[in-house]
Amino acid sequence: MVVNFPAVILTDAIFAYNKQKYLITFVLIGGILNIALDLLLIPKFGIVGSAWATLIAQSIANAYLWRKMQQINYFNITPHMKRIVPASILMAILAWILTSVGIPVLIVISLAAIFYFGILYATKEPLIEEVKEALRLKG
Repeated sequence: MVVNFPAVILTDAIFAYNKQKYLITFVLIGGILNIALDLLLIPKFGIVGSAWATLIAQSIANAYLWRKMQQINYFNITPHMKRIVPASILMAILAWILTSVGIPVLIVISLAAIFYFGILYATKEPLIEEVKEALRLKG
């Protein structure tokens, strides 16, 4: 998800700027690299090698997309991550602990989500206020 989710947003943004030619290169980078890495890694590591090949290929293709989008319209997400990344790490730790003690997965997901948004709310993450405002406008 960490690799795939930004690619969806970046491809939509590049498409919105009418720069679809970059998407062809993105697909070629990802596809060719994935095949090459599969040929190298599957014989020795099996399905784990294939998973790594896909992760590496997607990461490199996404780096290309990221660079192209920044050339089209510069953006920087780093300043916005100071609350989100620690909250994500803490949520992952909680989910791991709950899963380790045998809590059913749907309960783990629910508790982890509540915990995550609770941390963001407690740290006064601006995104929470934006979501609340958006919900007020629709309601």
